[in-house]
Amino acid sequence: MDTMQIVNQLDGLHKKYRQAMYLFAAPVVLLVIAYIGAPGMGAMAGTVVAVLMFAVPVGTIYASGRMSKINKEYQMIYKNAFVVSILNKTFSDVQVNWECGFTRQNVEQMGLLKLGNRFDSEDLIHGAYEGVSFDQADVTIKNVTGSGKNRHTTTYFKGRVFVFDLQKSDIRSVGIRSKNFQYYGNLNGFHHENVKLESEAFNREFKVLATYPVDAFYVLTPQTMECVTDLYRRAGNVALRYLGSKLYVAVNTTGNAFDGDIKKPFVYVDEINKIKNDCAVIMDIIHRLRITDAQ
Repeated sequence: MDTMQIVNQLDGLHKKYRQAMYLFAAPVVLLVIAYIGAPGMGAMAGTVVAVLMFAVPVGTIYASGRMSKINKEYQMIYKNAFVVSILNKTFSDVQVNWECGFTRQNVEQMGLLKLGNRFDSEDLIHGAYEGVSFDQADVTIKNVTGSGKNRHTTTYFKGRVFVFDLQKSDIRSVGIRSKNFQYYGNLNGFHHENVKLESEAFNREFKVLATYPVDAFYVLTPQTMECVTDLYRRAGNVALRYLGSKLYVAVNTTGNAFDGDIKKPFVYVDEINKIKNDCAVIMDIIHRLRITDAQ
C-alpha cells in the first residue's frame, strides 16, 4: 500500500470517527429538545422523555465504544506506516511495542514518580542514538478515591518517561526536579542531601538531591542545567534521576507522543514534522545532557 492509499485510509477513519461523535451527541441533544418542548407535547411528553432517557445511555455507550475502536485502528495504521519509518531513519536498533509500556514495577524502581492506584503505560520504544541506548513510553498515573458521587480522581502524572543507558556506573543517586512537581517519588527511600548549586536561578526553580553532593556537581554542568531548564519551560514539569548506569527522565506532556490526532484531517507534512519533533526530544536529551560524554 503506497503513502496516498494510507493517507486516504486514515482520512476515511477520521470521517467515521466524526460520524460516531455526532451519534454520541445526538441522544443528548434530542433529550434536551424534548425537555424544552415537553409543555407543548401534552400526554405524549412523558412517553417521549422516557424513551429518550433509555436511548441516551444506550446510544452514548455504543457511540463511545465505536469511537474507541475506530481510534485504535487509526493509531495502529498511523504508527506502523509513519512513526516506525521515521524512527528507523533517526535511530538504530529500533524495537516498538505499541500495546505495552513500562510496568508499574519499572517506574517504581526509578523512584521519580509517586504511584497512585491507577497505572497505565503504552507505546514502548527502544532504540539507540550515537551509541546511547534508550527506552521511552507514555505513562499515566492516577489516584482514585471514594465511589459513586464521591469518587475523586487525581492525576499524579501524564507524560513521557525515558531511560538512558550510561556506561559510567559510579554516579550514585542524584535527583533533580522542578519545584512545582507535586507528585514526586521518594527516590527509593535512599538518604539524600539537599544540594545548592552556584546558579541561583536554577536553585529557585529546581530542587536537587544527592546521596553524595559531589555527584550532583559532576552531572549538573551549565549545559545540563540549560537543557533541564528548557525541558521545564516546554513541559511545565520535569524530573530526572542519575542512578548508577541509568538516567531516568520524566516530562509532562499534553498528549501522548507519536499518536496521531484522529479529530483532525490528516495533513502529511504536519504529521511528519510532529513525529520528528517527538524524536527530537530524545536526541536533544542525549546531546545536551552530555550522555555521550559520560560513556
